[in-house]
Amino acid sequence: MIPSKNHTARRLRETAVAVVAAILLVAVAPAAMADYSPVTRATWVPNSGVHSVAVAGPYLYLGGTFTSWRNASTGQVVTRTRLARINAITGALDLTWAPTASDDVLALALSEDGTRLFLGGRFGSVSGVSRTRLAAVETAGSGSLVTGWVASANGVPRAMFVKSGLLYVAGGFNGINGSNRTYAGGVTEATGALDPSFRPDISAYTYAAMASPDGSTVLIGGQFLSVGGRARPRTTAASPAPGRSVRSSSMTPLATLSIGNRAADDRVAGSVLGGLDHDELSHRNELFIAQKTPAGRRQVRRHAGRDLETHRR
Repeated sequence: MIPSKNHTARRLRETAVAVVAAILLVAVAPAAMADYSPVTRATWVPNSGVHSVAVAGPYLYLGGTFTSWRNASTGQVVTRTRLARINAITGALDLTWAPTASDDVLALALSEDGTRLFLGGRFGSVSGVSRTRLAAVETAGSGSLVTGWVASANGVPRAMFVKSGLLYVAGGFNGINGSNRTYAGGVTEATGALDPSFRPDISAYTYAAMASPDGSTVLIGGQFLSVGGRARPRTTAASPAPGRSVRSSSMTPLATLSIGNRAADDRVAGSVLGGLDHDELSHRNELFIAQKTPAGRRQVRRHAGRDLETHRR
């Protein structure tokens, strides 16, 4: 019997798939075996948790609960008290850069010129000098404390970033530098002086903070339900000054805002926000796109590729 055209085409497709699979198996298998080889690699590992990471050039700056790092190849152990720097390419521990913190380091941020590393956490001193939960160290040399930068928080900072000369801080505090700042605030990159304008007045603990791509919006995530007295469940976008809440979703980010709000952007001609929202009635996640114009805000909700509603606020 002569095979039909459909049968012949199907056999050709099956043969092609089999050939490609065989080629990929041969090409990928050695690399995969190399990646998962039981041979110990020449890298360093900490003796306890890493809670924060900052990247600058070839270096990874790490903060956490660790007190030492061990060379996995030689067994060499080097003391590193909750702060360390490793080479991002080789994994080698920097044996020169060695500031210390008296307790856990939970947040890191680099200055815009890369010369300073800001840290936040549970510590009461850094490199033997009193610093209450906020501090700055040099990225050059041994990582000396920046003595001219002084700031403090009365609770634990959990996230921070630097933008346009300000260090934005989020966490479990209600005061910075002795002034009321509920769960988010800002200090100057130069000296640590309190910024008077950024005070979004958040109702509960914050875990995440970052700048929007163009730097005009501060994105914050946590356990809060309101910002500035207005309902803003768990995520919000606030202008750097005076910290006005712009938008929120009802998902709870724990480490990065992208868990609850996949993208956010604030343009000069109008504000555009995008992300995931949760429909409390149907218990379904929806993709939202909101555009703010001088006349108001247009919001478009989508679910399963269809427009659900369009309205102006």
